[in-house]
Amino acid sequence: GEERVMPTGLVDVSFATWSDDSRHLLIVGHPDPSADRDCWIVPVAGGVVVDTGVLRQARQRDLVIVSMATAWAGDSIFFTAAGRQGIHVWRQRISPTTLIAIGSPELMTPGGESEYFPTVSRERLGFVGVHTDTNMWSVGIDSRTGQADGAPRRLTRGAGLVSNFSVSRDGKALAYFATGSSGVELRVRDMQRGTEAILEGEAGVNRGFPVISLAGNRLAFGMLVSGPPVRRPVFVANLADGTSRQIFEDCGGRARLWLDDDLLLAETFGSGLNSFIVLDT
Repeated sequence: GEERVMPTGLVDVSFATWSDDSRHLLIVGHPDPSADRDCWIVPVAGGVVVDTGVLRQARQRDLVIVSMATAWAGDSIFFTAAGRQGIHVWRQRISPTTLIAIGSPELMTPGGESEYFPTVSRERLGFVGVHTDTNMWSVGIDSRTGQADGAPRRLTRGAGLVSNFSVSRDGKALAYFATGSSGVELRVRDMQRGTEAILEGEAGVNRGFPVISLAGNRLAFGMLVSGPPVRRPVFVANLADGTSRQIFEDCGGRARLWLDDDLLLAETFGSGLNSFIVLDT
């Protein structure tokens, strides 16, 4: 019935799971805000805490970590990540002696479903399967009452994930984030014509959190540089010619909205604490 604290030297610790022999714990955390969260192994009896580098290995192969819930069995750690195949469970083998990631992540659950929350026992993998058909819809709003006016209208179709919607001040342009068979994309939709354009970028780079300017002519977006040290730079793209430039080397989070033609509000979360900062573009 006694409890004791196991010192790890890490912050934002979560998702503890036992090793097969119950002598170690697998946890998710990081030593400080300069390093992104990863899988660490802690000896229960005390000793050196090991950075497995499992999630870092995944990010370097263009996988986006969707959930920090992980599982551990034998020489393998299981996690959920989004890639070109969709959102699936992946396995990363670790060295039995050093406990550090070796080789490349291996896809465990191919198919059209999305899988989360892996758990492993006796050479069997369990997980939650969801048919991911997350699409964008719109509904009119009565300007006088603020209530919905008419039926919702579907704007996108197909498997995958769409999120982070951002609309220009006149409502004619909408930017959003999408994942699908072609990978991770930033898209801009002309709401009058119903056409879309993809903001092209460097292959293998995770970009996200698009925020369209009030005039609808520029797009701010974020990027994750896995490091170490981990960085979350902010870029601004000119939608007329597709060129982009970095305006902030590390904002510690993501852009949220334009305040005017020059000022951009960003939310920081890299240190485990949330705050707001204003970027002068």
